[in-house]
Amino acid sequence: MKNNIIYHLKLVTILFLCMVSVTATSRCLSKNTQQPGENPFALTEKPIPKMPIANEKGDESNEAKVESPKVIIKAYLNIQSGCQGEIIKLLESFNKTYPKKIKIEYIDFGTKEGMEQMSKANLHCMAILINGKQTFELGNKTVTFSHPMDMQWTAEDLKMAVKHEIERMYK
Repeated sequence: MKNNIIYHLKLVTILFLCMVSVTATSRCLSKNTQQPGENPFALTEKPIPKMPIANEKGDESNEAKVESPKVIIKAYLNIQSGCQGEIIKLLESFNKTYPKKIKIEYIDFGTKEGMEQMSKANLHCMAILINGKQTFELGNKTVTFSHPMDMQWTAEDLKMAVKHEIERMYK
């Protein structure tokens, strides 16, 4: 009997999370910049927009002296959808807050290549990994950077996790 109740609770939880994910996706699609009649879920061959990354500029004589960033953020986003702008702005702000200490990599799972990378990383939804970790202990709570912002994590949570990782890596 107890196992049956646990099974039903798990099932209800999974269904609820799926419903929340679909709701968030439909919110994103309502902000979509695609043309009428285009399939919003189709993988495109459009090139990923060029995103600035830390230490991108520099001449060869100076590069040997510059230490590589110790904090790597991999952002698995659907950039093609157009609803990830706030997250991109937040991520880019870290380059200003922590110059030369951070590198941001964008993986656009709205493209075939991005979807393949996401699959190889064993991810199934939008995700942000900081030095390979997606889940962090932040004070008295555990936060996993999955799903769109403000669903199960906030901008403040991401700022705290990045700050924690910078402090840990640059002791």
